[in-house]
Amino acid sequence: MSVDYGASTTITTSVQSGALSLTAGATSTILVSALEIGKTGKTYLVNVYRNNVAQATPTFSPVAGALSFGDTVTITSAGADRIHYTTNGIDPTTSDPSVVSGGTVTISSAVTLKALAVKSGSDNSVVGSAAYTQSQSANLSSLALSDVTLSPSFAGGTYTYTSTAVANAISTTKVTATGAGVLQMSINGGASTTISSGVQSGTLSLTAGATSTVLVSLTETGKATTTYAVGVYRNYAQLTTPTFTPNSGAIALGVTTIQIDSDVGSTIYYTTDGSTPDTGDLSISTGATIALSSVANPIKAIAVKSGYENSSVGTSGTYTQSQSANLSSLALSDVTLSPTFAGGTYT
Repeated sequence: MSVDYGASTTITTSVQSGALSLTAGATSTILVSALEIGKTGKTYLVNVYRNNVAQATPTFSPVAGALSFGDTVTITSAGADRIHYTTNGIDPTTSDPSVVSGGTVTISSAVTLKALAVKSGSDNSVVGSAAYTQSQSANLSSLALSDVTLSPSFAGGTYTYTSTAVANAISTTKVTATGAGVLQMSINGGASTTISSGVQSGTLSLTAGATSTVLVSLTETGKATTTYAVGVYRNYAQLTTPTFTPNSGAIALGVTTIQIDSDVGSTIYYTTDGSTPDTGDLSISTGATIALSSVANPIKAIAVKSGYENSSVGTSGTYTQSQSANLSSLALSDVTLSPTFAGGTYT
């Protein structure tokens, strides 16, 4: 046998020969001759093409990560005839769609892009792979709601807020948001309204005695929506001003009870020293009673109930201390009273 018409080597029938070197990227010609004594020889010719080394593994730009849907990814394998690719996570074959080296593929959803480079005369490349997700729209640079205090204070990377309860008199709020892309707002899952960056919106109605959820969203082309949520609690109407029974008049200190009333379920905070009451003062449930130890000052009281506005201060009338009952008789031994005893005469 010989290769590429080099020197011949004798081989043994049915026994594997020594190695013959094949040239990469070329056709090597192997000759095998059979000779019997006294007979014409026969020669067999085998042409063997050995591929070049494998084509370079495809690379991607951008390499992977988040991008705007609709953006393109460039796939490169220098010198490749074609680059076949898939976007379903399955390794590509030469039956799949292809681009030339430096060609682009449009990304319109979250995908794993895989690519196989092929070149005539070379082994196919190793499969290259890159995963892509959708970029998030930029954060707002500012967000404010009229008559509402956000908690915590606004920061672009914080997306959920509450607020201190707003007065029952505050029945609406307006949104002012600043950011790129399309801005929209809604309340309590209702229809969205487009608003302008940095411009105060129209009104959103707040429900009394409930938390209204205001959503403000920002969407940039091809990017995922960024949404901010603000929970705004609007108080019920103000509680009824407390009343007192009895409201004034003569009472027995420590004995006579005075009932203080307001709305059902409210707590009554009261003072008896003339000061204005607050939630740090003595308290009773509405409809309960107290007894006074002094009539120097009127009773003052407010009603408090969660979710409602505190009542105005109620002030009782003037109380006086009751007089003890008159004696029904009075006599001193060996003494004649003048005038004659009467219960209402004290001297």
